[in-house]
Amino acid sequence: MEVIAFVCPLCKGPLTFDSEAYCCDPCGRRYPVVCGIPDFRILPDRFISIEDDRRKGLRLFEESTRRSFAGMLDFYYSITPDVPPALARKFSVHALAEVEIGDASLCQLGASQPSGSLLDVGCSTGGLVVAASRRFAAVIGVDVAFRWLVVGAVRLREAGVKAPLVCANAEFLPFAADQFAAVTATDLVEHLADPAPAFAECRRVAAPGAAVYFSTNNRYSLTPEPHANVWGVGWLPRPWQASYVRLVSRRHYRNVNLRSAAELEAWTRAAGFDPGCADKARVRPAPLAVPGRWERVQSVYNHLSRLPGWSRLLVWFGPRLEILCRK
Repeated sequence: MEVIAFVCPLCKGPLTFDSEAYCCDPCGRRYPVVCGIPDFRILPDRFISIEDDRRKGLRLFEESTRRSFAGMLDFYYSITPDVPPALARKFSVHALAEVEIGDASLCQLGASQPSGSLLDVGCSTGGLVVAASRRFAAVIGVDVAFRWLVVGAVRLREAGVKAPLVCANAEFLPFAADQFAAVTATDLVEHLADPAPAFAECRRVAAPGAAVYFSTNNRYSLTPEPHANVWGVGWLPRPWQASYVRLVSRRHYRNVNLRSAAELEAWTRAAGFDPGCADKARVRPAPLAVPGRWERVQSVYNHLSRLPGWSRLLVWFGPRLEILCRK
């Protein structure tokens, strides 16, 4: 397995390791290793403070030796009462299917996938990390949510996959430039206040010629908003969305901003991706790949999404978007 060295996420300088933390002398910052996971966060998760996230992660870690991955999901939602049971079941089904979903995302990288290292930014519980471990020499998963990385470590253990999981911000990645043969970021940008720095960071750490793949839920989809299970959220002005969700579902809707095709293309250009790859660096409808749910409908949709006329139409109102870039 390739060895990936960490750098300071803030100044990009070298780090020293003292058995409990990585230290940056120029910045004077200390990045602890908690439950075997290096924590390089500069900013907290938008849903929870760094301290509360670590506390929740430690509680999950106590359960990790005696629970399966599915059991960890059940336990997580049992200690997360602000997620209604119906949504918790929906999220758990999706999490259990993330290896198959990750396989579908990796297919979008193209037929000639590199054999080097892959970085999955916003890896959540590591489904794509497991899928990528079958194709790449080295895989690293990064997520800002420490608690989900603790759950993800159980998934990797069950799958027999040895891959580092790293807690860090997508806007401040703790890796040197030009390192990864491929970078993926699925279901990430809708959780960022400003995705532009994350696009730039993904490009920075990608090796020359590397594939960099983003996918996300479409703001203007005709299907229900996936985080709230409410219709029509993205069609409203963003300042109205939280009030609308609260009115319809009686639950909070915060720190989620679904994105449009125009926004993805703008961030791609601003990050400096090669304009000579315009045929590839174009937003397309992302394939649907949730096993056991409307598989025939998904198959028909995926077929239509590959047809030029339908593809242009589905970019406007299909459920998911993707963009493949080359550095």
